[in-house]
Amino acid sequence: MGTARDVANHRTTRKWELFIVNHSHIDVGFTDTQERIARYHAQFMRQAVDEALSPKQRNRSPDARFKFTIEGVWTLEQYLSHAGPDDIGRLVEGFRQELLELSPFYLHMSELLDYGHLHDSLKPAKTFADRYGVRLDCAMASDINGFAWGMAEALYDAGVRYLATNINTHHGGYPFGKPLVPFYWETPSGKKLLVWSGFSYHKANLLGLMSGLNPDTDPGIPGLILEGGGGYVDVRDISMAERKLFPLLEALERDGYPYAFLPLMGSGLYTDNSPAGDGYCRIIERWNEKYGDQVHIRTSTLKEFFEHLENEAGPLPTYRGDWNDWWSDGTISTPLETAVFRHAQRTKRLVEKLDPEHRVVSRERLEAVTKPLLLYAEHTWGHSHSWSHPWDELVQRTFLRKIKYAIEADERANDALLDVLKSRGEGDFVVDRPFR
Repeated sequence: MGTARDVANHRTTRKWELFIVNHSHIDVGFTDTQERIARYHAQFMRQAVDEALSPKQRNRSPDARFKFTIEGVWTLEQYLSHAGPDDIGRLVEGFRQELLELSPFYLHMSELLDYGHLHDSLKPAKTFADRYGVRLDCAMASDINGFAWGMAEALYDAGVRYLATNINTHHGGYPFGKPLVPFYWETPSGKKLLVWSGFSYHKANLLGLMSGLNPDTDPGIPGLILEGGGGYVDVRDISMAERKLFPLLEALERDGYPYAFLPLMGSGLYTDNSPAGDGYCRIIERWNEKYGDQVHIRTSTLKEFFEHLENEAGPLPTYRGDWNDWWSDGTISTPLETAVFRHAQRTKRLVEKLDPEHRVVSRERLEAVTKPLLLYAEHTWGHSHSWSHPWDELVQRTFLRKIKYAIEADERANDALLDVLKSRGEGDFVVDRPFR
């Protein structure tokens, strides 16, 4: 696309519509210990509920109201574990007003889960949605590059019809060799999900559309260099967005991008596991006051963006098959622990086959096996300093907690299997039967 230098008097030839999706990317253990991250996400949910229902919302234009997409049900669980009836009521009201939105993924997963556990990972969202009347139309994937084909069927069965991906290209790459590509992903049974393969998350931060400290550096748009002043700047106005947004949109027009709309993901802070903040509402209002007739920006849920995509995109191609995640290579770095995980997963499946009516092992007990399986399969492998300071105590502590999930799952699954075998006639180990 080229290099953007002179940003004065930039103008686009199209009337653009930008959708800013506010979220907090979940990395369990990447920026601190797992238990601290759990507490953080409970705080982030409280912040999001408070912002969504704040009296300030009444004074904002409809296009600049605070909205928040919850990336994973694990975050919701952290909030609910400390929530009273009033807290839950406020949460549900945020969903009712369509200011909060829930992605049904439990967490962002590596490809360790078998097909049954792909379905199991979506059950907590379905349970919550059915209980409180919350829609599960859209799923949001950040960091991970793709999915096994079975995930398409599992998502469709859970009621999902739209999937937004925000790929981290650190070790991987975009399907089709470029971002900003919509397509239909056909499930093994012939159903279809509408997918948007977009930019990586945090692009709204890097383009100056989220308030607070953000890097004034090149935002990493494929084919385009957008130079900045370097370091971090405290974004309080639209000056950084003016320098970066117009050159991006002009470059997309020159490069043959076929649409006049674009979703951009952002967070309250430029970090994984970010708090929820409403400063971007003020940035968007100021932008629209000055440039809204040319480039209109709105806060958005994924559902609102996908509705626009369906109306404006026209015919789209359909693809079948696996969409492999070749970025989350942590599983290869822990072969022994992953073998323990796989043993636990197989053992749990054996328990389910031998005790299908749950006469010996309750559903709740099996769910207690599933939780550590999901936490081990989650895509985060180590602390953010793992590759630069692997000897650090915090790095080692987060890594040992990761290992613990596989061990806990294996212990619980094996204990359940022992109870099932006993119910099916396995006797005591006694001296006159040494070979059992």
